Amino acid sequence: MSSRELPANWIMTAATLQSICLYLVYRALEDKSWLAETPVVSVPLVAVTASVPVLFMLLAENGLIKALLQRLAVIGGAIALLGAYLGSQAEPINEIRYQGLLASGAVILVLGLFHLSAYLKPNMQGLPYRYPTLFRQSWRSFLIPALAAAMTGLLALVMFLTAQLFKVIGIDMIEWLLRHAWFNFPLFGITFGLGLLTFRRLDTVIASITELLKGLLTLLLPLVVAVTVVFVASLPFTGLSAVWSTGSGTGLVLWLLAGVLFMTNAVYQDDVQGSPYPVSLDVALRFGMLALPVLASIAMVGIYQRVAQYGLTVQRCWALVTTLMLTGFAVGYAAQVLFKGHRWRHGLAQVNTVMGVCLIAILMLAASPALDFRKLSTSSQLARLDSGAVAIDDFDFRSLRQLARPGHLAIKSLREKYVGDQSVIALMDQQLASYESLAGVPQQSIWDNVVYRPAELRVPNEVRELISQMPFYPAGKAYLIQVDLNGDGDDYALLHPLPGRPGFSGILFTFVENRWQRFSLQASDDGELEASEVSALLENAEVKAVPAEFQELSIGGIRLQVQRHNGNVGFIGQANTIVVNPDASPLIQRGGSSMSGVPLTPVPVTPSSE
Repeated sequence: MSSRELPANWIMTAATLQSICLYLVYRALEDKSWLAETPVVSVPLVAVTASVPVLFMLLAENGLIKALLQRLAVIGGAIALLGAYLGSQAEPINEIRYQGLLASGAVILVLGLFHLSAYLKPNMQGLPYRYPTLFRQSWRSFLIPALAAAMTGLLALVMFLTAQLFKVIGIDMIEWLLRHAWFNFPLFGITFGLGLLTFRRLDTVIASITELLKGLLTLLLPLVVAVTVVFVASLPFTGLSAVWSTGSGTGLVLWLLAGVLFMTNAVYQDDVQGSPYPVSLDVALRFGMLALPVLASIAMVGIYQRVAQYGLTVQRCWALVTTLMLTGFAVGYAAQVLFKGHRWRHGLAQVNTVMGVCLIAILMLAASPALDFRKLSTSSQLARLDSGAVAIDDFDFRSLRQLARPGHLAIKSLREKYVGDQSVIALMDQQLASYESLAGVPQQSIWDNVVYRPAELRVPNEVRELISQMPFYPAGKAYLIQVDLNGDGDDYALLHPLPGRPGFSGILFTFVENRWQRFSLQASDDGELEASEVSALLENAEVKAVPAEFQELSIGGIRLQVQRHNGNVGFIGQANTIVVNPDASPLIQRGGSSMSGVPLTPVPVTPSSE
């Protein structure tokens, strides 16, 4: 596409505005404003801000701006409504695990917009949906954002290496910038927009990549069809039970079916250029298409058996929908072979166009109340419990915790139903407690479990960012305590009990080398406190800084710290050991070799970095 047809100013303006808006939303969520506590607003806001500008940058052309904006307004409204429903399923936000819900919503959004983008361009131009146009636009909708993302990732790598390079000579400015969201969002957002604009102009490059991929798939298609035919022909001798007995047979059959359909679609497209194969091989591939409905039937029966035996789950709902879609393609391709003979390839375009629209519709329904897989799964599992298909003692209450709001309401309902049966309530509490312990508290909910000491403690935003970037914490309370361990002002200690054993550990956040850093804290002697005693200690005990009994020891620049071990005193260092025994002279070792002659220097105590 020539540069004259692309509104570069519009595209870069959209990239800049999107970056700013995404940063503002991120800042509001990180600061735990009302937006963070209201997913019915924040989810659609993030979805619209992240998706609609990308569609605009991907499809904008001079002369079609107004038509595109009109359609994007409708699409944005639909995304907002579906996002609001998705967000409502995460409430109450402090009691629901919503990470899986948001992840599935993101996948639906990406897949839906990918397919929708192929139909938007001919719709704006008032042209019929001809498959060659849809096919080319589908490849462009995949390759251009992928290349733009690769370009953005390459810039991130260059920036990281640059920061490390300058850090070596004592310049930390670039590393400091890269730690701040207000710098990263505009930098990488605008870079991504520039990448979209750049690769949209390189039509020949995109066409070359498409042809290269088509060539590779042309070589693979006969092999994959041959595997399919041989597999189907082997089933009368092996039986279908062998496919379903492994637990993964249905999934493998679906992958094989999807691979054949994708390769056939990519190789033949609309048959404008004819078949790339010799006549004999083309005939063999034509009859190989008749095996596809057999694969679809095998997958459908396998999923039906699992649902009949164990009920619906979110994963089985998606497997069922995927199988139905692939079955539609498989039956459509086989029908073209049966009814059109050697002209079967001409009908593939019609099948693909219709099934593409069906896929968009199903994705929209899956994100709406009409086909909410979490509601369907919850109802199915409760129905199995009510019918006696599964005993209450064998029921998996933890699975309900993964079903967002429907699962949350189901747990409340079961508690009310079995309120008089303490054995059931105890079983439920035990399962849910073990689930919390294994799953941990995700980053988004760390702050819901933090107890501040003092209660009016105000935490710097930089410290909040460091805490939010930390990995998962065990379920339960964490205590954020204001201290001063190095005499330069305020430090912050985040302490929490150790899961499943006595004691506690934590992280110290302190301002050193012109930035906030985190360091590990370990109890030198916790007295084997019980869990209840640890919580009481962290919540009520006096907090004070105690001078170190020993300074650190520097051996040739390597620093060692003193730690007590059952009456003896030891140094902890990098592959070094110093044991001080009252009955023997000190022994200094490094990896088993002597360190005589290395200068020993006492240095002031500083915390050890993680």
